[in-house]
Amino acid sequence: ATSGAYLYGTAASSTFAVGSSPAGVAVNETAGILYVTNTDDGSVTYLDAITGAYLNGTLANSTFVTGGNPVAVAVNEAAGIVYVANWYSDTVTYLDATTGAYLYGTRFASSFPVAGGHPVGVAVNEAAGILYVVKDWDANVTYLDAVTGEYLYGTEAGSTFPIGGRLSGVAVNETAGIVYVTNRFDDTITYLDARTGAYVGGTLANSTFAVGDHPAALAVSEAAGIVYVTNEFDDTVTYLDARTGAYVGGTLADSTFAVGEDPVGVAVNETAGIVYVAHRLGGGVAYLDARAGFPVTRLKRYPHVRVGDDPWDIAMSEAAGLVYAVNRSDDTVTYLDASTGAYLYGTVASSSIPVGDAPSSVAVSESAGIVYVTNEFDDTITYLDAHTGAYLNGTLANSTFPVGGHPVAVAVNDAAGIAYVANYSGGVTYLNAATGAYLNGTFANSTFSVGVGPSSVAVNEAAGIVYVTNAYDRTVTYLDANTGAYLYGTLADSSFAVEFSPWDVAVNESAGIVYVVNNWSDSVTLLDAVTGDYLNGTLENSSIYVGNSPWAIAVNEAAGIAYVANVFDNSVTFLDASTGGYFNGTLADSTFAVQRYPRGVAVNETAGILYVANTHVDDSVSYLDAVSGEPLPLFISQWWPTGIAPSAVAVMPAID
Repeated sequence: ATSGAYLYGTAASSTFAVGSSPAGVAVNETAGILYVTNTDDGSVTYLDAITGAYLNGTLANSTFVTGGNPVAVAVNEAAGIVYVANWYSDTVTYLDATTGAYLYGTRFASSFPVAGGHPVGVAVNEAAGILYVVKDWDANVTYLDAVTGEYLYGTEAGSTFPIGGRLSGVAVNETAGIVYVTNRFDDTITYLDARTGAYVGGTLANSTFAVGDHPAALAVSEAAGIVYVTNEFDDTVTYLDARTGAYVGGTLADSTFAVGEDPVGVAVNETAGIVYVAHRLGGGVAYLDARAGFPVTRLKRYPHVRVGDDPWDIAMSEAAGLVYAVNRSDDTVTYLDASTGAYLYGTVASSSIPVGDAPSSVAVSESAGIVYVTNEFDDTITYLDAHTGAYLNGTLANSTFPVGGHPVAVAVNDAAGIAYVANYSGGVTYLNAATGAYLNGTFANSTFSVGVGPSSVAVNEAAGIVYVTNAYDRTVTYLDANTGAYLYGTLADSSFAVEFSPWDVAVNESAGIVYVVNNWSDSVTLLDAVTGDYLNGTLENSSIYVGNSPWAIAVNEAAGIAYVANVFDNSVTFLDASTGGYFNGTLADSTFAVQRYPRGVAVNETAGILYVANTHVDDSVSYLDAVSGEPLPLFISQWWPTGIAPSAVAVMPAID
């Protein structure tokens, strides 16, 4: 409960079979029994809470039939009763907490109706002798006698209190006398009086507080006075004051903490001060501090962090200590801590800054402290503060400047103070890197023709050269970095053939090498950074096969490694930056798995971290060791792998 170590050494030895589709879990500390509901079997299994042994020797003998689709369970230690909420049957079954026997002799006599609403959550107030049942479809909570199962106030109508929306969970604070109910459609939590059902704030509106996207589960620490709500669709947990509903950090953003994917279960250890969050998609349990929300211990976790929708490119600033991921489908750029992966402002929503339509690339000026984002569908570039995400000139409109048609790439020259934008419809535009003004006064005078379909741009500050890949010409063009003039007098003489569909370019200033990613040829071509000559004499000898559909490249001059993101292989290939050879001898040994559809890559030479933007389904950034390719520990939330799709969590404190 404190270290996350498997209780019996391995996951296999510490995992115990129950019924089909286990959904709810509760623990009886006094009796030392764990209760697990099996949704597809219509049953509940009793296990020893420490050893995992079946209470009656076998799974069959320790499993007891309840109603249809039991999804939640609670235990009354004082009364010795277990309560199982049966979604399909619209009932709650009362069982003996030690033997599993029906409390009133038969299943029918021990199952009490909560008609029509499909119960999804159950909680018990031992001191008051009240059971609370939340119903999904009816969007209300019913109060039952915790021993007899009768409606607390005589009738269902008199004992049922409306919330609205679609409900997902319930918890009770016996000390404060408050019941908490989460609403997954409205993204809220409502506070009710635990005895009367009255709204704590007088009205439903005044008693209801916003949380994250699609709240799924909740728990309460009476000692800390905090309610914890897991938000399934934005992978977070929100901390609220258990009496007032105020956010513990002052705002929703500052009171919401990132965890793993699809958090659907939560429990709290009041003695140890730890909150446990079960991730259905992540396959693990996160350990968070119960008061502050930070990770309890910094052990290795899955090496990626969720960002916005469809991250298309990535950059990093060593000066700011931040990573920037541009999200093409939601028109934002997400700011992440470059070492830990933490969101700059606590959550992905608060740390994602709106930019223009379909942001496609990003670059950063270390000396000016500015981030540049090209917006492909509105033909603009946006300037942001690299430390805060603030718009350079106060507003998005005033910080966004027109460039050419379909700008798909950007690079910045810190020494010269120039930003370069590759416009897929034609030409490269030179802008003042501090103000966004056209370098030569007008768009026409500041835009220089290159080949057909310019797709990427890089700059060699030391040599004063800009490199532009032309996707349809199969060439890379060399331009003067200050004037835009062709380096060798004409476009033809300044353009050098590469392989099919050159899509990205990077330069190694110290080695004097340019790297061109050829998307259709699944290769990288190495050229002399000044002359354009092939590094190994011919195009064939200077082109190295990498993975399937390489899309982006970055170079680590200090370590002598080039990194290539392969979209359809879901991998990154490490190449020797001087020779183009595979860094670990073979392609297989030099290629490392990331998440799906990696399209952006950046490197932190000082920290030795590689960042990979994974698009579409995963919408994430992977952190890898820049030399070994191993996944790095991220400290957003610490979690330990369990079985597949964990759905609930409970805690059994240590026994002296």
